[in-house]
Amino acid sequence: MTIRYIFRLIVLALVIIHPNVVHAQSKNRTLLDATGELCDEVKKFLDVRGKNKIRISQVVPDGDEQDRISAIPLLKEAFRRSLLERKVELVSASADYTLLATFKAIENIASNRQAVLLKATLTDTRTGTDHPFLGLIDKKVSKFYYDNLPDVVKTIGINSYAPPGKEPDLQPGVDHPECHFDGTRILAAKGAPFAIEVLVAPEAHGKRKPEDYKEQSPRDEKGLAFVPIKRGEAYGVRIYNLADYEIAVDLRLDGINMYYFSKERDKKGNPAYRYVVLAPKSSVVIRGWFVTLNDSDEFLVVPREKSVFAQLSAGNPAEVGTVTALFHRAWDRKLPRPADEPASSNEHSLSADATGRGQRFQEKFIEVDYAVGTFRGSVCARYTK
Repeated sequence: MTIRYIFRLIVLALVIIHPNVVHAQSKNRTLLDATGELCDEVKKFLDVRGKNKIRISQVVPDGDEQDRISAIPLLKEAFRRSLLERKVELVSASADYTLLATFKAIENIASNRQAVLLKATLTDTRTGTDHPFLGLIDKKVSKFYYDNLPDVVKTIGINSYAPPGKEPDLQPGVDHPECHFDGTRILAAKGAPFAIEVLVAPEAHGKRKPEDYKEQSPRDEKGLAFVPIKRGEAYGVRIYNLADYEIAVDLRLDGINMYYFSKERDKKGNPAYRYVVLAPKSSVVIRGWFVTLNDSDEFLVVPREKSVFAQLSAGNPAEVGTVTALFHRAWDRKLPRPADEPASSNEHSLSADATGRGQRFQEKFIEVDYAVGTFRGSVCARYTK
């Protein structure tokens, strides 16, 4: 195999990597830090009362956070993992307590960074008595918050871009969101090298082909990118990396990672993969949920109650419909770490009409051994209101 052929394979193939990778976020509070801290207190509360059975009733946005509804599966999974790690029994019936959690975008004044604050309420199923768990003391945030950039962006769903050596300022995008287009491309920011494009295929009874998918023009709706997709239509996401370095992309549909249905699992039962790697100056189209290295299931717009989101969120009635791509620096583990990458080895945390699973189709992926570093940007698009 020639060097040219190897390079062409890297550019055109869908390459994926395992999630046990390097992340340069060592001083940041992650989503799992926040849910772990909160669940520590929940566990202590239960132990004092000799109880241990909980049902997670809902995770809902607080106040003005309705546009962030697609973060619910991510947050619900984080609470589930944190409770199970503390040996709390999660049940669907005969629970001692129900847990209702909320989340809200805030500015962490201590660090001058955008953050997300969690709070929760345990309700005694026998007496109806509520016990709150709050992170605010004297109106100041003291706990139950996270400001890890990838986790915050996954929660609040905004566009952002950070050139090498700089950290993105998320607050303007939260308070006054903006979207920038280049034709049918939705950019991470004006002039940014990262973008996505939504392609739609019409409703069909037979197998759809790649050529059935056509680029859709986005429009600006109150600073948020919107691409209409009808129920019964399938869609794909073309991801662009126009930077001169490789990028690892965490692609999420309604807040759910594209590898959620992967048959390859790690020792804890979680999907074995998390990212798609793009070579410099390249693009790739993702048309479905990854199943195996050879097979995927279509991204299909279905009634909310039949969607993947509804299955994971216990039928939460909120409307959803988002596509989110998070971009990280990436490099081959056999090569030296890029000079602009911090040497941290900490792992960061996690995840109407909505996206369901359509027909099975063949799509070739190859596995590569890459490290993932600093968060560099995000692109978010809505496809239903």
